[in-house]
Amino acid sequence: VSLRTLRFYEDRGLISPLRHGHTRFYGEECRQRLERILRAKKLGFTLSRIQRMLQKGAGALTEALAPGEIVAQLS
Repeated sequence: VSLRTLRFYEDRGLISPLRHGHTRFYGEECRQRLERILRAKKLGFTLSRIQRMLQKGAGALTEALAPGEIVAQLS
């Protein structure tokens, strides 16, 4: 993803890299969150919905979704 995308996700509160001055460090947890965000975007979920899924603390997207919601999104 582009730097602009990373900063946009950071501004929306989706990822929180460590900062040292103007430098951002993306650790493993941040990279995993980004992977989940991109996977959900690919499935067509909005960033607002993705943020709610991430707030539930689910490790996988399917843990944060009801089965009917998954089917509806894929249809």
